[in-house]
Amino acid sequence: MEVVVPLEIRFGHENFANYRRLAYKWWFALAEFVDNSTQSYYDNTSSLDPVLSKEGDQFTVTISTDHDLIRIRDNALGMDYDDLGRAMRVGVPPQNTKGRSQYGLGMKTAACWIGDNWKIITTKLGDSNEYTVLVDVNDVVDGNVSPPVSKRDVAESEHYTLIEITSHHRPLKGRTISKVKEYLESIYRKDISSGQMMLYYNDQELEWRGFSDDDFLKRNDGTVYKGEYIFEIDTEPKKVAEGWVGVLRRGSRSKAGFSILHRQRLIKGWPDSWRPETVYGQGGRNDLINQRVVGEINLEDFEVSHTKDEINWDGEEEELVEKGLLKYCKPFMETARKARRGRPAEHGPSDVQVDAAIKALEEELKTPKFLEALEMEEVLPSVSQIEEGNRNVVENASNKDPDFVVSLSDMTIKVYIDAIGSPNDPYFVNQDIDEQNLVIVVNRQHPHWLMLEGNSIENYLRHCVYDGVAEHRAARRDRLESDTVKKLKDNYLRVAFEVLQSTEEE
Repeated sequence: MEVVVPLEIRFGHENFANYRRLAYKWWFALAEFVDNSTQSYYDNTSSLDPVLSKEGDQFTVTISTDHDLIRIRDNALGMDYDDLGRAMRVGVPPQNTKGRSQYGLGMKTAACWIGDNWKIITTKLGDSNEYTVLVDVNDVVDGNVSPPVSKRDVAESEHYTLIEITSHHRPLKGRTISKVKEYLESIYRKDISSGQMMLYYNDQELEWRGFSDDDFLKRNDGTVYKGEYIFEIDTEPKKVAEGWVGVLRRGSRSKAGFSILHRQRLIKGWPDSWRPETVYGQGGRNDLINQRVVGEINLEDFEVSHTKDEINWDGEEEELVEKGLLKYCKPFMETARKARRGRPAEHGPSDVQVDAAIKALEEELKTPKFLEALEMEEVLPSVSQIEEGNRNVVENASNKDPDFVVSLSDMTIKVYIDAIGSPNDPYFVNQDIDEQNLVIVVNRQHPHWLMLEGNSIENYLRHCVYDGVAEHRAARRDRLESDTVKKLKDNYLRVAFEVLQSTEEE
């Protein structure tokens, strides 16, 4: 005979000791308190805004640290005795579960993770009592589940909550503090940038600088490579994803990637961005897509982890979101891929400058002077005369130290920028001393040098040096034909742009 016997499931107070082992990061633990503060404000803006305006103040949350003390203070609505009682219950959802406080866990789990002793001081707008509760986690674990609560009279116009935590389990110092500030700025980017909340860490007001139009690539018509999107995924019920995607003007892996937001609060994102594989590929690639494609995705309809640092994907949700996102990202991915092909959008001359250069060169080629230069080809010096003249140029330039020397794996290049040569000497001369040593002399007295200014000097020197290196390397292979020289130089010019890109991405 089967007998049904009663069995009670209990969640023991002993669990308080285990919360210190949760996989929090400092910034997400502190964010639990800011979440409660913001939710208290947003649930009561109609009551608070007139009061804050009259006080000449605005909604503010301040986090301050001093050795073994962390203090979080806000000027939101505050709590009365009943509110405080609900806040102290573990796992009991708040009255409004559509906000940032959903599970009735955050403040307790985060406080236990940070330290063993907490103090909560609060008073609610319109209440004449301020309440103070002292929590000793070790006492709670031992069975004392009724911490002492004291109260005192305050003006009914007062409204605030102050939480202090001591007896920390891990230090908060050094680089971790800098990361906390960076993450909090990102987590509350919407609240901060909209002006709805002022967030302080000690005496520093945290700011979210975000992205401006100047951070994105621009099309020829001046519009930026950035667009909004919205799509549904085929779940039951259907869920919506929306946000924006763009292409950064300057490649930066640290800035690229997506930020996931839920209820206008960051769940995952900069400085630890979400990189869906459909867009960014597998692993830690450092290609143009991973350096330039950036965006936000709002997942209001989805569930988040109780530590609010991950989306709790259900079934195929993640795959469906990534698939939907890819559709809108494809044109931006292609734009990012083209950034190093030929002329990238943010480098090189504009179309107007190219047209002007073409016109000037076309006119130059038609001048009688150029025709005269073509006719002079018939009276070129002999090869031996040219070689002798080049040796003299190198010998004269070598009377002083080279302007710079570059030692590579199997060759050394000495470069002289010659200011004492003749205007009749070649624009540059290269001489192979042997297979491992090359001398290049650039003639500053040449008429063409007088046309150079600004960045054109760097490019001119680059072409002179790369011409010399290409000829030197081709000669070592007994392939001094012009196509070989051009192919080698082509490789060097591509490296020059790779170096430029790498410098900007650091």
